[in-house]
Amino acid sequence: MQGSLLLVTDCIVVCEMIWVMDSFYRLSKKEIREKITNLYETPGISIINGEILPDALNVYVDRNIDFTDALVGVSAARYGAEKF
Repeated sequence: MQGSLLLVTDCIVVCEMIWVMDSFYRLSKKEIREKITNLYETPGISIINGEILPDALNVYVDRNIDFTDALVGVSAARYGAEKF
């Protein structure tokens, strides 16, 4: 990847971004999902544990739950938790 830049971040940063988009900018959950999807699909951006973002974003949009709870629930389910 000579001449390329790789930005690495964590899901906790995504949680903060979503909180700001929701509480300050008052974006809809669907708008937030679109923006975060665009972020993690951008070449050169890597999000640690980012493979759970699509499922967590869908739970966030489809249910009356905040994103951090959706992320924790999806992560727990991937590790075999049956209830959350």
